[in-house]
Amino acid sequence: MQDIRQGRYPIDMDGFLFVIADARQSLESATSGRSEHDLTELRDAGGWAVKDHLYHLAVWERGIRYLLQGLPRHEGMELTWQQYRELDADGMNAVIFEKNRDRSLQDVLQVFHAEHETMVDYLASPVITWDDLQKPFNHYAPDDPVEHGDQPVLFWVFGNTAGHFDEHQPWIEAILQQSR
Repeated sequence: MQDIRQGRYPIDMDGFLFVIADARQSLESATSGRSEHDLTELRDAGGWAVKDHLYHLAVWERGIRYLLQGLPRHEGMELTWQQYRELDADGMNAVIFEKNRDRSLQDVLQVFHAEHETMVDYLASPVITWDDLQKPFNHYAPDDPVEHGDQPVLFWVFGNTAGHFDEHQPWIEAILQQSR
C-alpha cells in the first residue's frame, strides 16, 4: 500500500483507507490504557487536555464528512455560519474548545469513536468513490468556495483524518509525558 504520510500517494480507496487506519491506530495506541486523570486533567500550554484534542479531531472529521455528504460543514463542526465564514482555523478551534471543554471523558470518547467509524463506513461505502475524492473541494461547496478549492477534496479528507491524527499525536504524547 502506498502511504501519503511517507510521501507516497494512495492510488485507490483501499490504499487511502489503509493510510487512515494506520494513522488512527497510532493515535489510539498513544492514548490506550491511560487513566481518566491523564486524559482529562493533564493539560498543554493552551489549556487543552487529551480529551479536548480527541473531541477536536472528531468535530473536524465530522465537518469534512458533512461536506462530502452535501450537508453544511459548519454544522458538523458545531459552528454558526458566521463563525465558519469569519474565523480562521485557530478561531474556530477556540470556539469548539470553549463550547466543549466540560464534556465528560466518556462522552468525548463516544463521539471520537462514533464519528471516526461513521467516516470510515462512509468512505468504504459505494456512495462515494475514489473518483469522487478527485473532484475539487469547490465541487462539494459551490456556494462556499475556498482558497485552493480547485484541488481534489481528497486533500481535505486526508487533512481532517490521517493528517490531523498525525498532527495532534505529538501534542497528545507531550501532554501524557507529564504523568511519568
